Amino acid sequence: MTVNVSLPANVTVSIPGAQGPRGNTTLNGLGTPTSTVGIDGDWYYDLTAYPSTVTLYGPKAAGAWPAQGVVIGGGGTAGALLAANNLGDVQDTPTARGNLGLGAAAVRNVGTTTGTCAAGDDARFTEIVGLPVTGTPATGKAPVCTSGSALAWTTISGGGGGVTPVFYDDPVGAGIVTLTTVADWTPVIGTGGKHVGRTIPARAGDVILWSPSFLRTGTTMFLDAVIRAGDGTISRFVSSGTTTPNVEGYAPWYAQSGSFPGVGGTRAFTVQPGEIDPSGNWTLEMIYKGGDDTCRVYFGDGYDGYWPLIRWPLGT
Repeated sequence: MTVNVSLPANVTVSIPGAQGPRGNTTLNGLGTPTSTVGIDGDWYYDLTAYPSTVTLYGPKAAGAWPAQGVVIGGGGTAGALLAANNLGDVQDTPTARGNLGLGAAAVRNVGTTTGTCAAGDDARFTEIVGLPVTGTPATGKAPVCTSGSALAWTTISGGGGGVTPVFYDDPVGAGIVTLTTVADWTPVIGTGGKHVGRTIPARAGDVILWSPSFLRTGTTMFLDAVIRAGDGTISRFVSSGTTTPNVEGYAPWYAQSGSFPGVGGTRAFTVQPGEIDPSGNWTLEMIYKGGDDTCRVYFGDGYDGYWPLIRWPLGT
């Protein structure tokens, strides 16, 4: 059989040129790479400690490898962090803590002595939010306000399970009290000599919530309330919080025209040491000045008024 092959008129045969330089690569071996290993731009893994770690050198430059390699891997005493080691493979813990911006408290135990982080019952707490703290801290105690400018470590009742409030909310039962004209602040006294107010057992440091509710008529009287000192004198006026009342009394009770305007609202007080009488009681009662035969407050006789107190026994 004959096969005919047609060739182009001109055939050019190229001769291979010189080999070009190789590209860069990553090499490996045992031990530090010498200057004869690789070319500029190469990288090199030292596998001496493999599989625990490897040391990476590079890139090679000006015919020389870097003097120090980078250790990679977390299986040994040095190298990159391994998640399974939970930071146990950090080489220099103090330096690492500083780099993270953590202060000395990061390595101190919680305690109550020098060199420890303060716990909640630490005697070193001698001031809180600018107020001095007295007493001795202990389990079951907390800083409690004893005045507007001081606190004291106080045993919290309730056996650690919380504080149980005590309610005093029965009607006052003073009847309809006419506020005849008086020049100075005077207790509001109703049926049977009943003072409009309430006296309850308490301790210094207790917190008292007060939510009075009653009707009134008249526009010529000023009303206020006072907390009695242990000797029966005035410890503080509700209107001012001091022994000097506001001129026109307690602002929410300011005289208003109209038919039987009601009175409400809530206040909180911290019982002061000097406000407990010899029987262990604390008193909050209504007072007034001014008035005339048309001025009345209603605390009974079909118009029950209330003077409820809720005592949170936080004191000692």
